[in-house]
Amino acid sequence: RRSSDLGNIGFAQNLEGVLHAFSRLILDYPNVNLVLYGSGRNLSNIISLANELDLNRNVFFKGVLPVDKISKVYFDADALLISLMKSEIFSLTIPGKFQSYLASGKPIIGFIDGVVYDIIKKSDCGLVAHAEDCNELYDILVEFVKSSELDRSIMGKNGNDYFNREFSRDKLINRLIN
Repeated sequence: RRSSDLGNIGFAQNLEGVLHAFSRLILDYPNVNLVLYGSGRNLSNIISLANELDLNRNVFFKGVLPVDKISKVYFDADALLISLMKSEIFSLTIPGKFQSYLASGKPIIGFIDGVVYDIIKKSDCGLVAHAEDCNELYDILVEFVKSSELDRSIMGKNGNDYFNREFSRDKLINRLIN
């Protein structure tokens, strides 16, 4: 079975910041969970930090995911998280999984700068905090938890609409040809 890149747990993802914001969130919303898929060079550090922050009841590490299971994970999620540390090169990058997040029709929680930040804001496909601003991430997490199912559904639809306008196969082929 092939594995996906869903859930690269490396140093660039700044999951430390995510866990710190999440640890504040569960003080007021103890039934919220964070499920992380994948592996990477920073996995053991992230697991240690989750233990240190006493997140064992709310943060779950699921390991590497077979490609044929990704759509079920997306379907089951309330939102999809994308995070990268503050970096000039990352601010110019659109990670491949971001496009699949848009296509999924699920709201996106971003902890990221640059192009992806701008797309989330412009398309209203989710909520976004600047990379490494844990207070801002906490604020948008609270906003998301308080949001209605209708608001979440609209965000997801907006992301799918943006994907179809900007990243669909036909659109990309036409751009290449032109």
